[in-house]
Amino acid sequence: MTDYQPGRRVALVHTDDPYTDLRPGDTGTVVRHDQDQHTVGIAWDRGSRLAMCLDGGDRIRLLAPVPDDPTPGWTAVLRQLRVRGAEAGRDVADDWAQQTLAGLPADGAQAVRAHMLAGIDVGDAGVLALLPTFTPPPRWAGRDTAEVRYHDAVADSAHHLPANAAPAPGWSELNNDQRAQTVTASRDSFNAAVRQRISELCRPQNPPGSARPE
Repeated sequence: MTDYQPGRRVALVHTDDPYTDLRPGDTGTVVRHDQDQHTVGIAWDRGSRLAMCLDGGDRIRLLAPVPDDPTPGWTAVLRQLRVRGAEAGRDVADDWAQQTLAGLPADGAQAVRAHMLAGIDVGDAGVLALLPTFTPPPRWAGRDTAEVRYHDAVADSAHHLPANAAPAPGWSELNNDQRAQTVTASRDSFNAAVRQRISELCRPQNPPGSARPE
């Protein structure tokens, strides 16, 4: 049996889950591998946390390790910003669904779900405009919000760096292009996770007993 170590990159080959928006070729990072249950927890780049049930028909493949990174600290921070952005996007999407659908009658909620799902699937501008977007305040506790996010990501990613790896540069050491990259990493993963999660919430609910691990 293949051992999927946390941190390894994988690509989706096939899944039997009819409710996910993941498609073959989508990539993600292994979070955990339960060899007893034959499940692999994955943080997908699109924001999904769908676990793979290897004895239930799901198939993934390991991607080749990337060459040694001359700037592992910087790479780790960007990765962490994407992870945190996706987590925030899913949380905001859950709040959106609660506020938008909770007070509607069943037939009204079903109609809204169908409308949103169809619009997201085809990229309808009117529907996409209704989704939460990445709009953080420009400043937080008197500091640039992007700087705050960066410092938090540096602290989180430092625990996963190999011994003697070059640490991430400080915010003051980043040039304007690098600072823009940190915002892009957060924004793109947030927006992708919002679409992914709202699509999941708008699809017909899984029948009882068919819940997938996350």
